[in-house]
Amino acid sequence: MQDREEIKEEIYKLTESIDAPVKNKLERSITVPVFYDDEFALDMKNILNHTGLSRREVIGEHCHRKYEVKMIGFTPGFVPRGTSEKIKLPRLTNPRPFVPKGSIGIANNRTGIYPIQGPAGWSIIGRTPINCLTQREMIRF
Repeated sequence: MQDREEIKEEIYKLTESIDAPVKNKLERSITVPVFYDDEFALDMKNILNHTGLSRREVIGEHCHRKYEVKMIGFTPGFVPRGTSEKIKLPRLTNPRPFVPKGSIGIANNRTGIYPIQGPAGWSIIGRTPINCLTQREMIRF
């Protein structure tokens, strides 16, 4: 039986030997509907206070760009994407034990859709009724 280091070395050798071009093409582009009303944007007041922007400006910064899905996050279907520096926020000091499925959060310079109900340490800016995405899709809020 091989030890961990031998296995890691074999994996590195195999990945270095792959001669496949990196695909950088748009596989699929979708528009994600987002409800930014207070009922769904649980942290909008805190977001406005932290950024100094108006509600309209925050929503504009969040939805007037395309986000490329480059990875799947900490839970299956959670796909963090980079967002505008103007709405960059710290993680919550006290994470919520529960947010509804489809909640959209912001933390640091990332935004993402919570694919299932569960705990959340990101500020909730809105909610979407759609199901989550797969790798390499482009989305627009």
